[in-house]
Amino acid sequence: MGALQEQLLDRMGELEARVVTLAQEVHAGRKRIDALESQLSDAAAASPAPETAPMPPRPAPEAPMADAAEIYRQAFSDYALRRYEESAAGFLDFLSLYPTHEHAASARFFAAESLQAAGRYQEAVGQYLLLTEEHSRDARIPEALAHLAEALDALGRPQEAAEVRSALEEQYPGSSSDPGNATSTGGRL
Repeated sequence: MGALQEQLLDRMGELEARVVTLAQEVHAGRKRIDALESQLSDAAAASPAPETAPMPPRPAPEAPMADAAEIYRQAFSDYALRRYEESAAGFLDFLSLYPTHEHAASARFFAAESLQAAGRYQEAVGQYLLLTEEHSRDARIPEALAHLAEALDALGRPQEAAEVRSALEEQYPGSSSDPGNATSTGGRL
């Protein structure tokens, strides 16, 4: 029994050391994301307003429609049908009504995707950044970072896009800055 206890203690020590290393890597990654977010904020403040007008606010859902699942399903249906303006508005409505819902991370991701598909790159950048801040452990973060880099490229900010891609490779080794190869949504809603 003594040898087994020694093995368990050794293994526990190894695991504790790995946890410390991982915590340090997460901290370093978070610092890098914070620096990128600061640069994006500075660049956004210095850049001219987007050429397109912001989306008009959608009227508040009526009581029967205010069910979280129904709002989310409708927004996702719009997304699947490539009605990106409606999809973005629906996901943003969902988030304003249910910011802590279990599908909030998915709604934030698809809001960003919808905005990007609609050519609203600056707004998409904001949503991708909110996703990384509010849901930093979500499985879609590598894909979101890859798409964030694309949106930055579309805004004519290639240096920032390159920094995001570098952070993506650093924080998620083996993931690709090519969204087609990044972590897939895997059919999750």
